Amino acid sequence: MDSDVLIDTSETLRLVRGAILEQRPLHLHYFKRKGRTSGEASERTVDPHALIHFKDAWVLSAYCHLRRALRIFRLDRIQKIEVLSQTFERQPGYSVSMHHEPNTATQEVELLFDKGVTQWVKERPAYFIHATCDTPEGLRVTLKVHHPEEALSWILSWGSSVKVLFPESLRDLLRGELERMLGAMSRKKAMSTEQ
Repeated sequence: MDSDVLIDTSETLRLVRGAILEQRPLHLHYFKRKGRTSGEASERTVDPHALIHFKDAWVLSAYCHLRRALRIFRLDRIQKIEVLSQTFERQPGYSVSMHHEPNTATQEVELLFDKGVTQWVKERPAYFIHATCDTPEGLRVTLKVHHPEEALSWILSWGSSVKVLFPESLRDLLRGELERMLGAMSRKKAMSTEQ
């Protein structure tokens, strides 16, 4: 068994490649994002099928024994990896071109982007974009997410160039986040004037 705590993604990449070629399962200590600012560590045993370079990150397409389904794992979130000694058979009919949209991401978010940023949104799409439609008002985008917080930082990155059409709960989350940001800026400004 080859077991190391990994900080360097290139070492993780090397171990995962070897496990894919040899059809050997991996035991992962994986940090899963939960919401915008928190996450949780979990342990998973997976059968690695393919490596995919997606939106500036390496991801592992693997059969997860815990979820009993194909899942995607970002390599830079793997905190520890162990290549196991047994072997596995790939999932019947598996293809790298298979779409790995999370089947549990059922909550829809509707956004409207200003015309001036339409090209940039199309060039920098988010993983959870389900559909886009050019309209006279701008680019209408439908997201499929597990929970609205999942898209919060991406939406905030567009500033005033995006409007949340649906759900109202996401507008409330954005409003709350903006109020916290303003509060933090005000406190920082007050501290700097006191000094």
